[in-house]
Amino acid sequence: MKYYRQIQALLILAFITLICLWISGCNSNREKINSITYQITIISGIQMSLASAVERQMFEEYVKRKAV
Repeated sequence: MKYYRQIQALLILAFITLICLWISGCNSNREKINSITYQITIISGIQMSLASAVERQMFEEYVKRKAV
């Protein structure tokens, strides 16, 4: 949990990098653009799953505190 912010920052940087690659690749063939778009989708999915995992962990800790 304590590494969530670092992981999130790295994923945001990777996302921005892929957007820049996509913009620079707009004059290239369609396969390259489709590949970069696919990579952006994967990174977004990873980031969303990390966020939901952290939310679940925070909720479990909250429930444990309330139970005690």
